[in-house]
Amino acid sequence: FIEDYNFPGAYQFFLYEDDKRKSSYDEKISLTILSILRSFFTDKNNVLLFICDAQDDRQCGRNLLFSKWYHIYGSKAYHKEDLVIRWNLFLLCIIYL
Repeated sequence: FIEDYNFPGAYQFFLYEDDKRKSSYDEKISLTILSILRSFFTDKNNVLLFICDAQDDRQCGRNLLFSKWYHIYGSKAYHKEDLVIRWNLFLLCIIYL
């Protein structure tokens, strides 16, 4: 997590692959990320910014996967807001308790 200097108390969360090939679904990856996020939210003041990178035009797929994880594993305690930033068509998810 990297603290966002534009939004004090908010942190950015990045996922990336070293390999440029299309990867298949791996439940162990989603469960690992879920564990990391649950640990992050033990501080109830934390706000998470998940930015879907648009450099390779795969931001919609990234957002869809993150939203799927949220709906499968998320709890009603968390709130998720999706925003589209028109400049470079970045997709941003904000998650907070």
